[in-house]
Amino acid sequence: MDRFVGRYEHSLDTKGRLVLPARLRPAFEQSGGYLTKGPEGCVDLWPHERFQAKLAELEAEAAEADDRRARARERVFAAAEHVTPDVQGRIPIAPYLVAFAGLDPARILVRGANKTVQLWNPERWERLEAIAEQDLLGDEQEAS
Repeated sequence: MDRFVGRYEHSLDTKGRLVLPARLRPAFEQSGGYLTKGPEGCVDLWPHERFQAKLAELEAEAAEADDRRARARERVFAAAEHVTPDVQGRIPIAPYLVAFAGLDPARILVRGANKTVQLWNPERWERLEAIAEQDLLGDEQEAS
């Protein structure tokens, strides 16, 4: 299965659809994918097969978890949206996911994140990237 790399800036159209970058589209054309709430306030787009594998993993963990942890894992199901690109490569982004990630319809950062594609508010991503760079610089200075 493909690994996702690169970064692109796109926007939502008036119907709340995002055009997937052409390089990322093939992984979603046959079976579609799943949008979920991602880490640190982004939206993750999972290829169908990877999402199914992740769900199987969560189900196995839930069978061994206490009720509270099992309910937390079930939220993944409730917050997931199945999407399939149309002939122009557009996928609808549910309003609650746009709100969750603070996405500006005029400017969305679409980035490869190895196993998923992530949708970010560019300012949020830049802040997190700056923090990561500071941490890296701090580690390098400590090693010297």
